[in-house]
Amino acid sequence: METNRLRQFRAIVETGNLRKAAELLAISHSGLSKSMRAFEAELGQTLFLPSGRGIVVTDGGMQVYERSTRFLLELDQFLGKTEPSPISSLRLGSFEVFTSYFVGPLIKKYLPHLSVEIHELVPGRLEEALAFGKVDLGITYEPIPRKGIDYMKVTSLLMGAFVLSGQFQNQNLSQIPFVVPVNPLKVPLPG
Repeated sequence: METNRLRQFRAIVETGNLRKAAELLAISHSGLSKSMRAFEAELGQTLFLPSGRGIVVTDGGMQVYERSTRFLLELDQFLGKTEPSPISSLRLGSFEVFTSYFVGPLIKKYLPHLSVEIHELVPGRLEEALAFGKVDLGITYEPIPRKGIDYMKVTSLLMGAFVLSGQFQNQNLSQIPFVVPVNPLKVPLPG
């Protein structure tokens, strides 16, 4: 097994898109596709399924991805490419709503031993900050592909606008503008 194919596979899983992965890896889309067909044949299993204009990783593909993380880390350490070191600080870049409401409690609960520096960055600026070493890790809702930056799709999130029933009786809800409050709303709950 070629570790290069394993790294290519990981790029596809992390970007969620064959074209984006090919751009990040600086290879042709057809070359990457051919490499992944050979990788699937070598493993004897289907790793991806087409879904609209993108792909979905199969359960078997996710197992390969999870196992590859440990394998490639150990291989890189064995080859002297990386050295294991405990992390004592983290510079995190993310978008406004996430940093304002979720990061503090998450860090306090799961990473209490870390010194954390948080930067609120919009897509594009986040990738720039990563590329220039201003942040160590980024969390975004819309990654902008950039050579030299690895992406991992964590989840899909459905967002929407919600109103009280009857609030806009004679209007089409899709035509009503909405905003996300900067501060939590203080609305008394009934009863």
